[in-house]
Amino acid sequence: MVDKLKKAEQIAKDTQAKMDESKALEAKKESESKEAVKIEKTKGSKSIVDDAEKKAENDARVLSAKDEELSKEDKGHKAELLKAKEEKDNKAKKEETIDDKLKRTKEETQKRIDEVIGELKAQKAESQQDKEKIAGMEAELADLKKPKAEETKAGKVKQLFNDRIATYLEEDKAKPRDERREMPKDELEQWLIDDYIEASDWMTDRNIRRNQEKKSIVTDIDEYPKRLADDFVSKQQESLKKLVAKYPDVMPSKEKLAELKGKSKDEIDQVLASENEEYKVMLEIVKSNPKKYLEAIDGPEQVMVEMDRRKPAKNTITLTQEELQQKITEAATVEAQRLASLDEGLSSSGSGKKMGNAEKKSETRLKQEEIAKKAGISIENLNAAIDRRETIPGASVKQTAESFKED
Repeated sequence: MVDKLKKAEQIAKDTQAKMDESKALEAKKESESKEAVKIEKTKGSKSIVDDAEKKAENDARVLSAKDEELSKEDKGHKAELLKAKEEKDNKAKKEETIDDKLKRTKEETQKRIDEVIGELKAQKAESQQDKEKIAGMEAELADLKKPKAEETKAGKVKQLFNDRIATYLEEDKAKPRDERREMPKDELEQWLIDDYIEASDWMTDRNIRRNQEKKSIVTDIDEYPKRLADDFVSKQQESLKKLVAKYPDVMPSKEKLAELKGKSKDEIDQVLASENEEYKVMLEIVKSNPKKYLEAIDGPEQVMVEMDRRKPAKNTITLTQEELQQKITEAATVEAQRLASLDEGLSSSGSGKKMGNAEKKSETRLKQEEIAKKAGISIENLNAAIDRRETIPGASVKQTAESFKED
């Protein structure tokens, strides 16, 4: 009986020893496993970041793509990501306190106030800076048009994108990690070690934003020349309105343009110029310097100034030199005959003092010089015109001409 008790006691001891040994072995394995995980996470931060980057890029690709562009596996992965994101957002909303909500609302309100103030200031300064902006845009447009082998479109996109990332890094460096748009690589590595899931989700959101901003940069580069052209046309249209307001005939009517439909531009210009004097003058001015009048924003107004300059002054005589001289000569003949008739009447009446030759000559001469001055004729040309009339019969006319010469 004693032997059996001893044997049972020994069996119990052996069993306990085996259990203790098993527990020790299990604890050792668990410790080794934890150490292995720790070593795997810390043995190469580059490996962790690279793996995380790949995962984040893939998640961003899946979330950004349309369903019809994804494989069945990607669609399932996208559904999981969206569900996880929704749960995360809901959790964040539930955890947000009243103070947090008030703070967020206040920040959003202040941000909008700042935006409105900025817009008002921009509008106020726009009129003063308009010319400088246009000049700068024209210079930039000219620069964009120049072919540069070292600067391709892709290079420009990369440069602008990198500049934007650098700006985000500087602006967000004091913010909490989950509120940043970008962060340095060493901080990202530490975050992945501390909380791999949270950091990985942030990287996914960051990559989605990056993809959207790259598309936005490409769009801006592609549309920039068009925006410049639209702005130029809009500004020049305002200048054209001023020209048309003063010279309405330079703008053909819709009916007239419909009538000339099918003709070339040169043919249309020829017809309009032959029928309209204002259009003819405008066309001559533009053709004299197309670059000045067509490529300048205020080109139409410059045309208007030149048309004003060319406009004939009021009361200007437009006769030829020969016609003017003929008019003066005829006027001199009529005046001489009138004075001769007056002289004869005074002599025959015997009452009143006879007007002297000097007085007659002075009055006649003044009259002739007045007419010549209005016509722009010199004294020499006036005398020459009178000389040509000496051959006309009539002693009084001849005598008057001789009197003019003496005077």
